[in-house]
Amino acid sequence: MTDYIPALTAILVIITGYYAYQTRVMVKEMEAARLHQFIPSLKATHTRLYLGDGFHIKISNIGMGPAKNIRGNLKLEPDGEKVDFVYPMLYPKESFSLSSPFKTESSRIASDFKKVSMTACFEDIANSSYSANDSFTIADISKVKNDEYKRDKMVDALKSIETELKTIARAIEKKK
Repeated sequence: MTDYIPALTAILVIITGYYAYQTRVMVKEMEAARLHQFIPSLKATHTRLYLGDGFHIKISNIGMGPAKNIRGNLKLEPDGEKVDFVYPMLYPKESFSLSSPFKTESSRIASDFKKVSMTACFEDIANSSYSANDSFTIADISKVKNDEYKRDKMVDALKSIETELKTIARAIEKKK
């Protein structure tokens, strides 16, 4: 019986070594998953500007972690103007707007260009570097509405009131 003890001990050492290796692999995977949980992600969209026919470009962090040291550019496609931007820190679900960033007139932007592309570099909280590439199609900018702003609803309501008042004024004119 004592002849088997060294062989069984060796087998037990091999099995323990295998489980230790598997545990280490699992710990690395869990660390990677935890870090990926907090990766920031940037997205560009356009919103209407209420004065004139310009528009804002909104850069949002749609990821789960903060993005810091954001450096990027916006470009009118095809072959249009390029504008650089820098922003220090953008927390998850936060955004910042660039008010009419292009020198090109908005009416020309809508007619001459098809999309706006964004390229950006940024870091997460662990100082790992990431890049983002996003674009959006330029629709008729005058028809763009941003549901975030109650002012759109107010402007629409005021326009409908104005139309009703004009109708009433015409009816009064006819009765005179």
